[in-house]
Amino acid sequence: MAAVKRQCREGKEFEVEYRMLKKDGNFLWVYDRGRIIDIQGEKKAVINLIVDISENVRIKNHLFMESVTDPLTGLYNRRGGEVMVAQRFGNGNPYIFLMMDIDNFKAVNDIYGHHEGDEVLRYIADLLRQFFRRDDVVIRIGGDEFVVFIYPCSSVAAIEQKIQKISERYLRKIEQEYPLSRSSLSFGGVKYNRTTSFLELYKRADQVLYKVKHNCKGQFKIVEMKTE
Repeated sequence: MAAVKRQCREGKEFEVEYRMLKKDGNFLWVYDRGRIIDIQGEKKAVINLIVDISENVRIKNHLFMESVTDPLTGLYNRRGGEVMVAQRFGNGNPYIFLMMDIDNFKAVNDIYGHHEGDEVLRYIADLLRQFFRRDDVVIRIGGDEFVVFIYPCSSVAAIEQKIQKISERYLRKIEQEYPLSRSSLSFGGVKYNRTTSFLELYKRADQVLYKVKHNCKGQFKIVEMKTE
């Protein structure tokens, strides 16, 4: 209605798209084009044409989801992750930007084959979905690198407990199915309470992760950043 009123103030025609509730409880996406006409002196009426565009909207949404998700794991890809992280910011609440890297992932591919490597990536994606909240943004950046944006989040200790459980579950799977790879998980993250760019968060978390892997693989660290 706000869009119609705004357009009608500028002229006598309007074009809007919206959802319409049907009698069976389902929704219909429609394109509505209308025009205000004068009748009987000062009285006005609206003549409009409403077209069902539900299929067009479904296809558009499907194409959008394909462009922002990783086809192997179903997680957000980097493009989709950046969009979702930007949408989550607000109200100055603290949050954690967590990066994860699979140690010795190349050994999994080399020893057991790329098909098994793909299975490991899907297993990691399922673990991250299981242990983090539905509203947290889980991203496969590429290769064996993942990101979890946890917003809001004020407890580093709670996230460290999740990381520990994820790592233990992963190590059990590796010991049972891919023992020769000696693969593990390394995590590095930052805790912030101000809005900043995805690239800035990525750089800061990547620095923490690099130090973790340099010192000892299979460990984790979250650094609380001071507000400037």
